[in-house]
Amino acid sequence: MAVTSYPVAPLPHCGATMSKDNYRTRLLDEASDLINGDRQDEYGPPADNFQRVADLWNAFGDEDNAEIEAWQVCVFLALLKVARLSGPKPSWDTFVDASAYFALAGEIFMQRKRDDDLS
Repeated sequence: MAVTSYPVAPLPHCGATMSKDNYRTRLLDEASDLINGDRQDEYGPPADNFQRVADLWNAFGDEDNAEIEAWQVCVFLALLKVARLSGPKPSWDTFVDASAYFALAGEIFMQRKRDDDLS
């Protein structure tokens, strides 16, 4: 029977202590830092960037399939991270990245829903 090793969360910065119960807060804080930091300055608004990805994927897709939307790109990328987590070496960063992609998916989905409700 294979032994599963689990990722160890990095220690908090500045000598702060953290209980194991607080890893979820650390994970979400790191994900928030990723999606609200310099990346938007480099790549532009997430919805615009993921729409460009969706447009490219749709260009290579089957005409009979429904078009991929920007929020779905985020879900697909999160699923890529979930697949990595099921591999032999799951990592803390992969949990952070998956959380960030799901957060962006939810934001873009709700913005689209709001825009659709207003029209």
